[in-house]
Amino acid sequence: MKYSIITNYNIGELSGGGHGLRKVIKGIESMERDASIYIYQRKGLAAEVGTQWAFRSVTKVFNYKKNFVYNVLARVFFYPGFLNLYSRQIAKSIRDLQPEVIFFVGSRFGKIYQDISGMYPPEKYKVYIQIENYELGMMENTTGVLRKLFAGIERRSIINSEKLMLQCSNFLFLTSEDRKKFESFYNTDIQQNKNYRSWLIPHCYYQDFSGEAILENIQKKFEELYTERKVTLVFTGSFYLKANIEAVLDLLMDSNKISAAFNDAGYQVMYIIAGFDAGIFSSLVSGKSDFTLIDKPGKSDLQAIMRASDIYISPIKIGAGVNTKIAEALSYGFPIIAEKYSLRGYENLLENGRDFIVDINSFSSEAARNLISGYQTIRKQAYEFYKKNYSIEVFSKLLKQIIDFDKN
Repeated sequence: MKYSIITNYNIGELSGGGHGLRKVIKGIESMERDASIYIYQRKGLAAEVGTQWAFRSVTKVFNYKKNFVYNVLARVFFYPGFLNLYSRQIAKSIRDLQPEVIFFVGSRFGKIYQDISGMYPPEKYKVYIQIENYELGMMENTTGVLRKLFAGIERRSIINSEKLMLQCSNFLFLTSEDRKKFESFYNTDIQQNKNYRSWLIPHCYYQDFSGEAILENIQKKFEELYTERKVTLVFTGSFYLKANIEAVLDLLMDSNKISAAFNDAGYQVMYIIAGFDAGIFSSLVSGKSDFTLIDKPGKSDLQAIMRASDIYISPIKIGAGVNTKIAEALSYGFPIIAEKYSLRGYENLLENGRDFIVDINSFSSEAARNLISGYQTIRKQAYEFYKKNYSIEVFSKLLKQIIDFDKN
């Protein structure tokens, strides 16, 4: 079949939105060998250009320029996302391609959906909307000047867009909390749409290292751990988000307690904070030899960081949507020291991942010793849990069930 994917993100970006886009692409590939995928996306930034991901089914990519001016123009026209400025151009392309399935990664495309429906008869295709976050809640998690300046316009434009998109029938939610909030807010509109269906589908992560490579790296790190007697904790994120900024501030306060617990077990601790705008913490970690900041890492940089680390730490206490980095951490076989809030949307993990999930608030010398003594076993358990619950194979199977159900 022919698929079109419409997104505000870029296939090369390392944010949660980038992961969500690649998940859809790889899920379709795993589900259908002969799929043809056409992507409508934000033009890549300099750091993203040349980033390679192995997708055999991506037939063509349409790139659309985004900058400060385009963001302002979008708000002037009461659009919640810049891509709506290219709405008619995208709709004409969709009409000419005539895909059987259209995926929207996000709900900020009401104008685009409206124009597509006007040019390409809706009975000829199915539409699926992957809700990355409850957008009205996500507004509170951003720190950009533009967002603050246009907060009222953005809220109104999001609502208008999502109401238009409610004319579609299939909404895919990553968390039960986001689905509940969304369906409560738009209850009247949903009641008027007899075809509305929503699905809860867990966030899954596309790990392009093979299982053999992951297990080999775990063995290598196991040997280094006992030779060097040093454990490396890593936290990654986009640091224009309030939740991630506050998480780093909390980590800086909690690091002495965490380090002391590992010191009692005979191990030195190093911390890595990596991601977009990580440099904003430079003054705070100045003089702290146990902290390393890595700003704007590329794909290969981030993969090297993850493979050089031992444990993922997630001190997130606020924010909307699902924490995509948790699934990524599991895909490397990391045990996770976490705030319970940062695991929202991972109900299965909360219930069945006790062997490799440790509460950051009660972290102790005993917990540190357990992570060290059971290092190899714990990391393999975390990786196996990822494969069974949060891998692309899991997502692809669920996606196929949804599409097959929709055919009947």
